[in-house]
Amino acid sequence: MKNLCMFLMLMMLAVFNLQAGTLSATTDRANLSARETLTLSIQYDETADDEPDTRELEQQFMILSRNKSSSIRIINGDASSTTTWYFELSPRKSGTLVIPSFTVNGDSSEAITIEVTTKPDTQASSSQNIYTEALLDKDNVYVQQQVIATWRLVSRFNISEPQFLPPKIDGALVQDLGIRGFHRPGADGSIERVIEQRYAIFPQQSGNIIIPPQHFQAAVDTPQRTASGFFRPSRSQVRLGTDEKSISVMPADTRASTDWLPASALEISQEITGTNQAQQATAGIAFTRVIRIRAEGLSAEQLPPADMQATGIKFYSENPVFSNKESPRGVIGLREDRAAIIATQAGKLTLPAITIPWYDVDASQWRESVLPETVIDVLPGASTAGSTQTERNTADAVSAPSGTMHSPVSATEQQNSDGTQTDSGMPNPWQISTALLLILVIAITGYWYRLYRRIQSPDQANSIASQPLAVVKPRRSAALLRTAEQGNLKDLHQELSAWAKELPANSAALHDPSVAPLLLALEKHLYGDGSAPDPNAIKELPAQLEKIARGYSNGTEEKNQLDTLYR
Repeated sequence: MKNLCMFLMLMMLAVFNLQAGTLSATTDRANLSARETLTLSIQYDETADDEPDTRELEQQFMILSRNKSSSIRIINGDASSTTTWYFELSPRKSGTLVIPSFTVNGDSSEAITIEVTTKPDTQASSSQNIYTEALLDKDNVYVQQQVIATWRLVSRFNISEPQFLPPKIDGALVQDLGIRGFHRPGADGSIERVIEQRYAIFPQQSGNIIIPPQHFQAAVDTPQRTASGFFRPSRSQVRLGTDEKSISVMPADTRASTDWLPASALEISQEITGTNQAQQATAGIAFTRVIRIRAEGLSAEQLPPADMQATGIKFYSENPVFSNKESPRGVIGLREDRAAIIATQAGKLTLPAITIPWYDVDASQWRESVLPETVIDVLPGASTAGSTQTERNTADAVSAPSGTMHSPVSATEQQNSDGTQTDSGMPNPWQISTALLLILVIAITGYWYRLYRRIQSPDQANSIASQPLAVVKPRRSAALLRTAEQGNLKDLHQELSAWAKELPANSAALHDPSVAPLLLALEKHLYGDGSAPDPNAIKELPAQLEKIARGYSNGTEEKNQLDTLYR
């Protein structure tokens, strides 16, 4: 019985763990006026048995609408479900309001703080049927600190074809945060239609920054009574403007001798590729290091470059990549620095820590974001020549524009404009095999021809073979000597072939052990790996061949005389 109870408890614990999920709550904005609405999303990454308790939420917000959605995903046979609740909220008062924590299936979300301003600035048209609003989330900031400006076109009737001109602000940079439309309850209980345009403003100088009036244009459908007493929509073009705004800008805090980075948050991370799972690299072979900096309230262009200097490395950096994302809190700047790194020697390679000081505008104090140092094991690499070639190829690859990193082309190939590979001057294996086959055919043909001649006229062949060497050698010896002295190896190979055909002794001299390795090196140079033979040995080759051939000729003459005696 005791074992059965233990088994049931373990099963219940397993089921509980399987059903455990993550509950998160987000809003589409963090600042709004008392007459605006916001959307609250509560997401649970499992099937939910409970419903969020909204009683505490309704003490500070009116719930205008509720929706719920569920989804199931199957990836590689693994099923997962997600449940999401959507609430459209209207604040009951201005000031700092809190969206409370929610609990679903034992999991809880974090509370969210919302800032609600008082009655917004408005410029109303006739009968208050259409008007504008202009809001700044703050009007007292530091240089380069983000200010979110919100401009709205509000109407009781349908709005279409809105046109917002980007603001031109002297002494400030402007980042577009997008446009959206929504509905909200009016002061008299009616439903108002809102077109909202948001911008992030970054003052670049201290003092007072003036934001000039912004003008909007849109088409509005207003009801018109007909003669029969009925109403029909009538479209008209309206043009409205906002009031002038100003921002008081304080100078940068210069207490720290570093880049001035006023932000709400700043993070730094890295990614290293090209090493093995044990974080090991090879000397002379490049690996890639990517440094990413993420900052809330700063544009990507404001972020500093990452310092990748380290002892014992060479690195080739690419152009940085900048991107900006929109969020309810404004701009999130992302900077990415990428470099190919080559360790110059084996051992422990330490990539130093990277520290970025920044000013927390929310807490009004300095902070530091730190990327800890990274230690990489560097294994011994190839020879120095090979490492040099690898470094050269890496440098060529990263010198290309960003996003066009390419594989190096081998020394025996060139890249055509159409993408095909062409020979750069060295013979390929097909050419080598074809040349060797041709030489073999020529050699066999010559051998059978000489054999045929000897069979047809043995006396004539013997007489030629028995002639003194001095009678026949002048015809080729001079050309052979000349090409050897000039160092023209291709012509030398041709002259050797012609010289060998003049006498059997000459042909035998080519196979002598004292010169055969040199001739083999000559053919490897012409039809093989391209390695050059000894130039001094090449110059002495004709004289050595003549000496060897003379010895073979004397032996042949004696043999022919003996053959005559015994014939």
